[in-house]
Amino acid sequence: MECECGKRVELEGADAREYADRHLEKLEVDTAQWTVRYVCPETGRPWLMDYPHSKYPARTEGDQAQPDEPEHH
Repeated sequence: MECECGKRVELEGADAREYADRHLEKLEVDTAQWTVRYVCPETGRPWLMDYPHSKYPARTEGDQAQPDEPEHH
């Protein structure tokens, strides 16, 4: 995938997930904060992916989506 890190400031939804999966390198998964830190291998630019359900109370383990496995609706 072509690097668009110099052109983009923010991506959302499926576009963000696809760009992260195909272009960025995963550095750290923080399950407590529901975030994943990435870096662009070409520019070194850091990226942060957050998840919209992070503000909800904790759910049971079997029902809880983890940051590297987003919940699909």
